[in-house]
Formats: sequence, C-alpha cells, structure tokens
Amino acid sequence: MLIYDALNCPRWTLDNVGDPHRLIPLHAVIGMIEVKSTLDDITLKDAVGKLAEFDALTAQIDYESPYPARPFRHVFAYRLDPAADFEGWATPERRLTRYAGTHGQPDGVFVLDDGFAVLDYGNGVARSFALHRGMTVDEARRGDWDIDNEVIRRSVEMDPSYCNDYFSTAATNGLLLLAFLTFVLESAARFVPPEIDYADAFCRWGGPELGSLLDFRSPPNPDFPPFSLPEV
Repeated sequence: MLIYDALNCPRWTLDNVGDPHRLIPLHAVIGMIEVKSTLDDITLKDAVGKLAEFDALTAQIDYESPYPARPFRHVFAYRLDPAADFEGWATPERRLTRYAGTHGQPDGVFVLDDGFAVLDYGNGVARSFALHRGMTVDEARRGDWDIDNEVIRRSVEMDPSYCNDYFSTAATNGLLLLAFLTFVLESAARFVPPEIDYADAFCRWGGPELGSLLDFRSPPNPDFPPFSLPEV
C-alpha cells in the first residue's frame, strides 16, 4: 500500500479496461505499508524484501529539499502466528535488529492482536509512552522520569547484542490501531512537497506504447497528389 501526495499529484490509470493498478510519480510517495494477514517467518521476510525494493527506488530520487524526509515504511499484520519463532529470535523486532543480520529495517511493525515495535529514533520511545498514557509527547516527558530513564537505559546498552534497535510494547485492537495511525501521521507530517512539475513527470509516461505520433503532419491523401507551386 502506497501513501502519496494526492492533494498535489493525481494518480493515473494504465488503460481503460478496468485494470486497478495506477501510476504515481515516486516523488509524490510519502510512505509504504506492507499489509499481511498473519505475521510469521515467511511473511516478515517477504515484507522486508518488498520494502528493500522500495528503498532501492527511492534512493535514486534527487530530492530538492536540503533535508529530505525519507518515505516511511511500516509493516502491518492482523495477527501474529503463535508458532513462529522468527528464525530463533522469538519476536519480529529482534529478528529485524542489526545484530540478527537483517537485510532491512521497517520503521515500525504493528500487529493488531499483539503489539507494535518502532525503530528507536526521533520520538519513538516518547511517543509510545504518550500513547499508553493518553498524553501528548510533551506532557508525557514532563509527567515523570520514566521516559528519561528508558532513554538512559538504552544509551547504556550500546552493544548491538542488546538488540535495542526497536522499542516494543504490547497493544491490541483500538490502542494498536491508534498507535499505527499516530506513527503514520507523524511520518507523513515530515513530508515536504517537492519542487517538481508533475505535468512533466506525467509526460515521461507518454511515448510509442500509448500510440504516440512521431510526425504531427497528416498523412498524404492518395486522391489529391501533392502539387508544387511554380517558382516566381
């Protein structure tokens, strides 16, 4: 699932035969969400692989902004397979750590009947505390020292073997959905519309495959042979 800047850039249909696929300029993509019904070893590996392909595409973009916001990448699943051991790492967030040799790291993994894990950068830890307490991030920071203590603990455990790449917490149903929406909104808020001409981007999709013309002149009419005017 792609989240894109629909306000400034429309999607374009491939043809008129009912194909549901649409074309979207890569500059307009705000984020990608890999949705799985059940999260297990195979589906997690598949999701990471698709996100890696997406990363390879976005790496080719020449962003105009001096501080571009990379499109977010999340994994969302409806349930966690209780039999999955994630290649011996027990949980998806541990399997996705650098210490476990992951080939890609989603910004967040959200499982509706289990909980969520977000990469530990920015507001990841503070936002998670705030969600559980029904507060803003600033209110949660001012309330007590729990967030600071957690940050200190994680900063002390700097060795990769602690597997602290992600901050994970239990959450189900409504709270999980709220957390998912919150982190998507926070990531989307960093998106800055690029200074590109989407009309030019759409022009690049033209060409012979769409029946384009290489010569705009009308073909000669056999009933009216060409007539040359005499020179004066």
